[in-house]
Amino acid sequence: FGKNEYNNDADFDGIWGIWDEPFLQFVANKINTFHQPFFASFFSLSSHHPFKVPEKYQGKFPKGPLPVQEPIGYTDNALREFFATASKI
Repeated sequence: FGKNEYNNDADFDGIWGIWDEPFLQFVANKINTFHQPFFASFFSLSSHHPFKVPEKYQGKFPKGPLPVQEPIGYTDNALREFFATASKI
């Protein structure tokens, strides 16, 4: 699944695709409809240049000496929320 299936340009990061947090929530709900067993993989976009995070998360995660560190904090949070959602479905 990707930007075309997600179908909400409001969550487009402007460069690569959909921000990790909303896309992971979409994935959590989508995989709940799959017949078991199944295999799924996810490719995070936030850890790629230009290392941006959504506006509402700017300044919420440590920046560190490398520009990738703030987006990694954002992705870590998005994954935490994904597992919380997936465990409730």
